[in-house]
Amino acid sequence: MEPAVWRDLRAVWDRAALGHGGMALIAGGPGTGKTRMAHEFAAAVHRDGGAVLRARCAPDDAPLAVLRSAIERATADLGRLPPALAGLLGAGPAADEPEQLSQALAGYLVELAREHGGALLCLDDLHLADAASQAVLRRLAGRLADCPLVVLGTVPDEAAAGRWTDAPPVRLGPLDPAGVRRLVTSCVRGLRVDDELAQRLVARGGVTPFEVVEYIRAVADAGLLAPHWGSWSLDGVGLDAVETRAIDVPTPFRDFDDYWMPFLAGGAPAPNYALSLEAGRQHRLRERLRDTLPFNADGSIHLMARAWAVRGRA
Repeated sequence: MEPAVWRDLRAVWDRAALGHGGMALIAGGPGTGKTRMAHEFAAAVHRDGGAVLRARCAPDDAPLAVLRSAIERATADLGRLPPALAGLLGAGPAADEPEQLSQALAGYLVELAREHGGALLCLDDLHLADAASQAVLRRLAGRLADCPLVVLGTVPDEAAAGRWTDAPPVRLGPLDPAGVRRLVTSCVRGLRVDDELAQRLVARGGVTPFEVVEYIRAVADAGLLAPHWGSWSLDGVGLDAVETRAIDVPTPFRDFDDYWMPFLAGGAPAPNYALSLEAGRQHRLRERLRDTLPFNADGSIHLMARAWAVRGRA
């Protein structure tokens, strides 16, 4: 995470710990790392002892589904819901008293934050939130100044951010050459990466973190990038003769159990590693994955697997 970006987010949380919450937004296009940044920030809040509630908005969510999901997923860690709120949630999205439910949800989040000395509500793809959830969040916004609650959302651009707050969002965009060089260096075990190598990779692979990392993997798998006397050697002729194309494959899972089950089957590096762990460490791995995955309001998980098609010309 970039130091300046981290300082901006950390400052919001530090103010919340003093009783003055607020809303923070991370804006950026696909591949810029906004979801990962939100997850890293949520992990830092959790380490600080704050309560963390997370969910992902989707365009077909039922009314209040994303907030219900965030609260219900956190209930096991944070304790039981107040009976009145539990009863309203049990009534489903077509509850007879939507205004009462909206007030109860906002009130619960405020009291939760005060009880734990700070809380974070992290909503991925906030711009897709349903109208009822938006109403609750706007109700919350008026109470954040004297409440230790931070609402963190990810949005695609500054225009989407402007619909929620006048404060400028944390902006993630294309990497500059220095950023690319740092990222490439982190991917190639710390060996030196000079400007020429970084520029040649950027010219073909893109400038978002996701594009750079995936392109480096493809080039290395093709044998065109290899360690050489403390630095890296790039086969420029071979690189010019190679064409690559990303192939993205949607990988939906019904729920977390559907995602986790293959880890218990063996037959591949990740499952074999999971099976090699003793029970306690395997449980911690399972819960760490559960905490970081982007759940939809219905409990499903939609991921994207990427492969690279590589074609060489001889």
